[in-house]
Amino acid sequence: TTSANSNSRSHRFDLATGAWSRLSTNAAGLTGFTAIRDAVANRIYLLPSEIHAVHELSWLDGADWTWKTTSFSGWPATDGNNNTSFIEPNAHVLVMLSSTQHLRAIELDAVATGVHQLNVTGTLPTFNNTRWERDPSTGAFYTSSGSGQTLYKLTPPATNPLTNPWIVS
Repeated sequence: TTSANSNSRSHRFDLATGAWSRLSTNAAGLTGFTAIRDAVANRIYLLPSEIHAVHELSWLDGADWTWKTTSFSGWPATDGNNNTSFIEPNAHVLVMLSSTQHLRAIELDAVATGVHQLNVTGTLPTFNNTRWERDPSTGAFYTSSGSGQTLYKLTPPATNPLTNPWIVS
C-alpha cells in the first residue's frame, strides 16, 4: 500500500517476495490494541484497549485462518486500558496489565467464565505500554520502562493463578 489504512482483515507479509496478501478468510469483529500469539492453541488473540466494553474474546484460528469469538459473562468494570498482555503458558491464562496497575486474566480453556482480577504482592509498574517477556527457565516475566535502570520481575504462582498472588519484585 502507498498509505496507512485500517482494515479488519488479517494480512501476511512474505519476506522472500516482499508482497502482502490477505490471510484471514473473514473480517475480525473488532479492531484491537494488542495481539497475542497462543502457540498451544494455534491462535492469535486480539484484545481491545478496553475489554469491559466488548465482553468477548476474538481470535484468528491458525487452522483455518478465520476470525472467531467467544462471549463471556463476567467482565470487569471500567478499569483503564489494556495496553500490554501476555500468555502464562503453564496455566494457559491470558494476562492483561491495566493502565490502573491491575492484573486481570482470562482462562483460555474456559473463556466463558470471564475476566478475573488477579491478586498481586508487590507494586506493579506505573507504565503499561511495554511488553513482558518470559524466561522459560524460571517461568518469570520481565519488563522495563524502556529508560532508566529498573527491571520488573513478575512471578506467577505455582498453583491456582486466579486466586494465589502473583509476586512483583
